[in-house]
Amino acid sequence: MAQSSQAQQAPPPKRGREEKQRARRREERAARSPREPERIFPDPKTGLTAAQAAQLLEQGMGNEAVASNAKSTGQIIRENTLTFFNLVFVVLAALLVLAGDFKDMMFLGIAIVNSLIGIVQQLRSRATLEKLSLISEARVKVVRDGQLGTVPVHKLVREDIVELGAGDQIPADGPVLSGQVTVNEALITGEADPITKDVGDELLSGSFVVSGKCRARLDRVGADFEAGKVFLPQLIQAAGAAQAAFEVIREQLSARPGGESAPKAPIVLATVKGDIHDIGKNIVKVLLENYGYPVIDLGKDVEPAAVVEAAKRHAAPLVGLSALMTTTLPAMEETTRLLKALPNPPVVWVGGAVVTPEYARSIGADYYARDAKQSVEIAKKVLG
Repeated sequence: MAQSSQAQQAPPPKRGREEKQRARRREERAARSPREPERIFPDPKTGLTAAQAAQLLEQGMGNEAVASNAKSTGQIIRENTLTFFNLVFVVLAALLVLAGDFKDMMFLGIAIVNSLIGIVQQLRSRATLEKLSLISEARVKVVRDGQLGTVPVHKLVREDIVELGAGDQIPADGPVLSGQVTVNEALITGEADPITKDVGDELLSGSFVVSGKCRARLDRVGADFEAGKVFLPQLIQAAGAAQAAFEVIREQLSARPGGESAPKAPIVLATVKGDIHDIGKNIVKVLLENYGYPVIDLGKDVEPAAVVEAAKRHAAPLVGLSALMTTTLPAMEETTRLLKALPNPPVVWVGGAVVTPEYARSIGADYYARDAKQSVEIAKKVLG
């Protein structure tokens, strides 16, 4: 019985050894895997030290831009040449060569031209995407060593304390630590109404501060921040591709007898005086051009007199004004007033993060556009 009892008690030491081996292997794997730096949670008044910021940057905690998903030139060429239809054409061409019938190989020229058109249009679309980025390379107010300064967006690191005010674009995700702001997250969540953010509330990168002032800690930077997931770059790329395709179609139709369509009246677009944000206006421009409307883009921070002059010079029956900052709303009102004082005043529509239908009516604008799609609908209604 004693021997039997000893035999039954023998296995536990073996299981104990196995557990120790598994634990040792887990420790080895953990030692080999990169460890995330410990959180610092700096004081909002002092922020990180310069040494801490440099160390976090070296550890990969910087706010580097998310890698572009745009295709390389080689990928574009391969996708437009190595297709099923081109394979069929090559096989047919080979059969014709074997049969000695060279005069019927003209279809190869069509296949080559078609591939070249596809390559050129995709390259143009990629160029459009590169020109229009969600977050421009701006400088951001940041607190380091107890001092408020500015650094480029890509030099920010995780746990940096940033100071944000009206008109600023939020560079990375993180909570509000002090103050209160109203933000517009339309580009991120699709929510058009401004949202108030208090202490503890999360800010989303890519959104804009409409009013107020706050200090926030950056918790998710680089490839982790929300702007990498937004659909705006895909929208711009798709719009650019469609624009390029429509241009080819228009050229082919106009080359046919009687194929030229009547030219449409021009539309003047501008971001009003004092406002340097033009992402929304640029999207509106691309979509309007896709629908065949010639657009006179005056850019951003445009004087009211310059908008009026452009409307007169081009005899534009429709003018679109954009504003993102509450401080620039008076400039929108003045521009609208001057346009409506013309002998033949154009139709004016307004839009932007801080604009509401009520405000549009109060300044005498004819239409309010909530987004780019609504802007196109307004153009179709006014110009046909």
